[in-house]
Amino acid sequence: MSRYTDYFDNNITEEHCVMFNQTYSVPPTTTGSYSGSQNWTATVINTPITSNADSFMPGQRSWRFRIDTQSNYGNRLRNNNSSFMALVSDNSYSAGVWLRSGTLPSATGAAAVCWAMRPASRGFFVSIYKNQVTGDPQYGKNQISITVGDKLVTFENDNYPTIDSNVWNYIAIRRDGANGYIYLNGEQVWSSSSIAINTTAAMVGYDFGNVSTTWNQDIDFASAYIAGYNDVTATEISNLWLYGSPTNRISGTLSDIKYYDGDSWEPSTDQKVYHSGGWQDVYASRWNGSAWIPV
Repeated sequence: MSRYTDYFDNNITEEHCVMFNQTYSVPPTTTGSYSGSQNWTATVINTPITSNADSFMPGQRSWRFRIDTQSNYGNRLRNNNSSFMALVSDNSYSAGVWLRSGTLPSATGAAAVCWAMRPASRGFFVSIYKNQVTGDPQYGKNQISITVGDKLVTFENDNYPTIDSNVWNYIAIRRDGANGYIYLNGEQVWSSSSIAINTTAAMVGYDFGNVSTTWNQDIDFASAYIAGYNDVTATEISNLWLYGSPTNRISGTLSDIKYYDGDSWEPSTDQKVYHSGGWQDVYASRWNGSAWIPV
C-alpha cells in the first residue's frame, strides 16, 4: 500500500472513488460509501483503453484514453445511471482526479473535454490542450480549462509550469450552490460566489475521455473521487497532493540529492534516483511512529 492510498483510506470520506489501479476492465473497481446503482459503459473505437504500469505513485497503475481527430474515434468511459449522477446534481460536491496528458498537440478550436460530469451547469468540464487560436493572448501556451456551472476558467503554463505534457497534475473542484473553488496541485487557484444554480438540466453522464475532438491526445487517469462538499476539504486536497507528489513537484527547487556518474557524486538536478533499473521520482517522507508523512 502506498502512502497516498494509506492517507486516502484513513482520512478521506469519499462517496465514490475509481483508483484505476487494475488491468483495464469494465466496470472499473470502485470504493467508497456509495452503494447505489451504476451503469459503466465504455466507448472504444479502434484504439483500446489501456492500463499503464506507472501512475503518479510508484507501484500503482493508471488508464490511458485516446482522443482523436477522426469523427467518433476515441475512448470514453461513462456512468450515466441517474442515482449515481445525483452525487453532484444537487450542486454540492467535492471531486478530484490525477491526470496526465501525452504530447500536447496544436489545436484550432475549443478544448476537448477529457473529464466531466455532464452537463457542466450541474457538474463540471475539464480540458488540457495547447492553445493555437490565432489572436488569443494565450496563443501557443499549454492550458487547462475548467467549467463549473456557468463559469469557464482557463489556467496557462506561465503561472502553473507543471501543466505540461507527460506530467501528472492533481485537479480538484468543490462546489456548494453558488460557491465554487478550483484547486491545481493542492493549491486553491480560483473561487466564485456567483455560480448560476441549475436544478433542471438533464444529467447526461460522468465521463473519462472523449470520442471526438479537433486534435490527437492521450490522457492518463488515476484516483478519481466524488464526495460531499465537506467530505474532502481544502486541507485534505492539499494533503492528497503532498502525499501523492515527488519532492521535485512540491518544492520546485533543487535538492541535495546526488548521483554517482562513475567518477564522482554529482547533483541530481531532476531530483531523481536510479533504482530498480530506471530513474525514479523522489518521495521524501518521515516516519511518525504509525505512518509516513511528507516532508
